[in-house]
Amino acid sequence: MNRKMTIWLVVVMVVLGILLGVVSATVRYGPVHLEREPTPPPSEIVIAAKLIISFVNIFLILSLLVIYLDVYREVRSKFTTGLIVTISALLVYAVTSNPIFQMLLGFPIAGPGPFLFIPDIFTAIAAGVLVYLSIE
Repeated sequence: MNRKMTIWLVVVMVVLGILLGVVSATVRYGPVHLEREPTPPPSEIVIAAKLIISFVNIFLILSLLVIYLDVYREVRSKFTTGLIVTISALLVYAVTSNPIFQMLLGFPIAGPGPFLFIPDIFTAIAAGVLVYLSIE
C-alpha cells in the first residue's frame, strides 16, 4: 500500500469514527446506570465525548491493523507479528470500552466525570502516533 493511499485510509477511518460517534451519541439507549448505584449517571456530554473518542480509537486502530497486515504480507517478520498482536489487543480494548458495547451486553456505563473518557484520549494519542510513524 503506497503512502498516499495509507493517508487516505487513515483520514477516512477517523472521519468514520467521528461520524459514528456523533450519530450514536444522539440515540437514546435507555438508562445508563443501575438504580441501586449511589452515584449519579454520567452527563450526556461525557457520554457523547466517550462515544466519539471511542469510535475514533476503533477506526484508528483498524487503520493500524490494515497497515501492519500489509507490512506483514511483504516482510513476514516476528516484529510485525508482535505489532499485529499488540494492535489487536488495543482493538479489543477500544471495542469493549465503547459504551454501546457495554449497554448491548446489559452493563451500565461507568461512573460520572471525565475519567470515563480520559483513558481513551491517551489511547487515541498512542494510536495516532503509531499511525504517523507507520506512514513515515
